[in-house]
Amino acid sequence: MKLRFWLLNSLAWQSLPPAARALYIEMVKRYYGSNNGRIVMGVRDASKLIGVSKDTAHMALHFLEDRGFVVCTKRGAFSHKTCKNASEWRLTEYDSDYPVQHATKEFMRRTEFKTRAQILGPPSPKIKDVQS
Repeated sequence: MKLRFWLLNSLAWQSLPPAARALYIEMVKRYYGSNNGRIVMGVRDASKLIGVSKDTAHMALHFLEDRGFVVCTKRGAFSHKTCKNASEWRLTEYDSDYPVQHATKEFMRRTEFKTRAQILGPPSPKIKDVQS
């Protein structure tokens, strides 16, 4: 696998947190030349691969998507009872195999990015302890 200078020098790459950079490398490792658009990566897999919590792995996937490094081609779902389907991804750095199209390299055109707070959304309300 190559990490090209133009990718490493892009504003998008430089704005990524370390977990997202590590996850991108793991996703590229799963690309074997004819499966771009069907690269399977779920939050649980990502969490184990890069050694972070599921929340951090989820955030890393959102960073990669926001910066234009990956595009989700099929959203996964998880239910303890019914299904355990991981999401499928396309790496924009490479030509797509599903559907067939040239590399879009969207990360090279992005100059404005969402902040961590915008990616994570508003904080959930804290539950206050009720004393009787």
